[in-house]
Amino acid sequence: MGNGDGTFYQKSTPGVGASAVAVGDFNGDGIADLAETSGNAVTVLMGNGDGTFTTKSTSNGGMYPRYVAVADFNGDGILDLVTANWSDSSVTVLLGNGDGTFNTKSTIDVGNSPDSVVVGDFNGDGIPDFATADYGSLTLTVLLGNCDGTFQTKSSASVPASPVSVAAGDFNGDGILDLATGTCNFNCGYFGVTGGFTVAFGKGDGTFPTQKSVGLSVPVYSIAAGDFTGDGIPDLVTSNTAYVTILLNQIVTETATANLSNVSVSGAETHQVAASYAGDTNYVSNFSSAIPILTAKIPTTLTLTSGLNPAIYDQDGFLLTATLSPYTFDGFSTDGEIVTFYNGSTVFGTGTLSSGVASIYVETGVRQLPVGTDVLTATYPGDHNYATATSNLVNQVIEAMAATPVIRPPGYAYPGPLTVSITDATPGAIIYYAINSVVTTSSPIYSGPFTINPVSGSIITVQAIATAPGYGQSAGASASYSYEPQVAQPLIMPSSGTYTSAQSVTITNTTPGVTIYYTTDGTTPSRSSAVFSGTPITVSSSRTIKALAVASGYSTSPEGVAAYNIIPPYAATPAFNLAPGFFRTPQTVAISDGTPGAKIYYTTDRSTPTTSSTPYTGPISINTTTQLKAIAAAANYSTSAIAIGNYYVAATEPIISPPSGRYSGPQMVTITSTTPGAIIYYTTDGTTPSWHSSVFNSASPISVISSQTIKALATAPGYTTSPEGVSILTITP
Repeated sequence: MGNGDGTFYQKSTPGVGASAVAVGDFNGDGIADLAETSGNAVTVLMGNGDGTFTTKSTSNGGMYPRYVAVADFNGDGILDLVTANWSDSSVTVLLGNGDGTFNTKSTIDVGNSPDSVVVGDFNGDGIPDFATADYGSLTLTVLLGNCDGTFQTKSSASVPASPVSVAAGDFNGDGILDLATGTCNFNCGYFGVTGGFTVAFGKGDGTFPTQKSVGLSVPVYSIAAGDFTGDGIPDLVTSNTAYVTILLNQIVTETATANLSNVSVSGAETHQVAASYAGDTNYVSNFSSAIPILTAKIPTTLTLTSGLNPAIYDQDGFLLTATLSPYTFDGFSTDGEIVTFYNGSTVFGTGTLSSGVASIYVETGVRQLPVGTDVLTATYPGDHNYATATSNLVNQVIEAMAATPVIRPPGYAYPGPLTVSITDATPGAIIYYAINSVVTTSSPIYSGPFTINPVSGSIITVQAIATAPGYGQSAGASASYSYEPQVAQPLIMPSSGTYTSAQSVTITNTTPGVTIYYTTDGTTPSRSSAVFSGTPITVSSSRTIKALAVASGYSTSPEGVAAYNIIPPYAATPAFNLAPGFFRTPQTVAISDGTPGAKIYYTTDRSTPTTSSTPYTGPISINTTTQLKAIAAAANYSTSAIAIGNYYVAATEPIISPPSGRYSGPQMVTITSTTPGAIIYYTTDGTTPSWHSSVFNSASPISVISSQTIKALATAPGYTTSPEGVSILTITP
């Protein structure tokens, strides 16, 4: 029994003086069993799973079986046995019954005194074969399995010395099993006898025509194959009474090429050409397969056809086919050769010729052919028998697919007549539609919205497709409509409005058995929204409530909406202590407000006051015409209404000098005003002055040489017109 470190200990000695032993699961219990040869019998020992064994059966293995091998020779999934019988120069095939017992199937003659047998698939048909090392006739006999437990002799290869044992492996790396046999010269039982080993190389048909022999100074009693260096190449191990020898295999992978030029080929017939290699002391001989040679290449034509033209982008696929003619001639075939397909100068695929036809499946879309007209060709490169060929051009049209029509409203259950509209995003699209039938381009053309009237127990289905110049037909759109009475619209109370206090909102519905769903954030409610339980909803800040009602056997109600604007009470409007009006002199205005804790903000430039305007801190001086505006703000109150006062202040009355009086001679009269920037208008005939009267220029006093009455008014920006100034001058000599 193995210790797992390359050492072993003895568990049991179940043998019966065996000359050979083989391992296999002969009763299908998953435990390894043993088959031993001794005398003229084969004894089967069944494994107990603990390293001990129990004798199961004994079968006749022929005359003195020297070796036994295991395989499934009849394909029933049960392991069978084959023995190499020394004394009667035969092999015996024992077919397993699956319970550890065996029946003799056949006994087959082989070479003289077979000393060993090895199993392998020597002709590549997947059926186990076997080969014997025939000590007495210096041969290797190969028998090919028929998969029914019978065999046929395929070959018998001579070896240079008596073969004692045989192993199988691919020793030259060609993928075909070879045979290696250990040999001894003359009588292997005497000391001082030499030997060696021979490798017979398989052809893959059960024959082994080529050999390589190596002589050794000792006989080889046993030989086995294994990969001892981990390079994937089978090596050999041999043994005799004194030594175990490891033989490492090195497969030469170099390739040499020989060229023959200026070969003259005459006549119009086909010539078969082959090459042979004689071999040397290191390499075995070989013979190539024959290739045909024609005196002139066969002309060819290549025809390219499309299976669908035009095709729709990203929707259709089609077969592109290249047909080569001729594709066979006088035994020369183009099967398996490659045709290359092009879009312009770009390769987009290849196909393999079979009976002159190569094809590829073309996908439209980003991976292969884009929208537009694609110029497709195919080329055949030719070979040593056929000339090259380029196909005709195929102008393959790839059309974009028109957008899928959109049918509104979407299919659902509705309470009555519906207006249905259909749109399409493709420019210039023509929409075809059908009601309760399959839509085609022979269906009516959509020209505008139409009315359908679902009734109880029926379904109305609208289908639509679209086409457009330069586009392929769209995918189909469909909407199905059925009838259901509609739940009444929920009633939300109180109704929408502006309120100065929190509101208790209720939602009711006149349809029996309804469930009401609602939202308080203005979004559209759904069946996943909150359910109104009957408890009023408290609305203490501005928000919008929406509600839908549903009931079994009814379509969903129209949406109920109530928008609430919750605002605090307004602060009192500020009051001015001086009533607005016209004033001849500057004034002072005080502002007050009746709201507790109110702050007053004001403007004097006609702008609307806000809480960012000038805060009121005391009486305001009104020196010029002014529009005074004020608001009041207080905690828990809305901003008050705006108080407005228009205060008009007149320019000062003009001063006329000299004043009224009697004077004995002419006077030079001046007029002044204390109002900054004032313009003075005057008359000298006693009439009331206006803006159309003369303007007094302080640099040019008025000369009065006779009795006159002078009147004057003053105006200035930000002031109303002044009181009238009068001076009556009487001039006496």
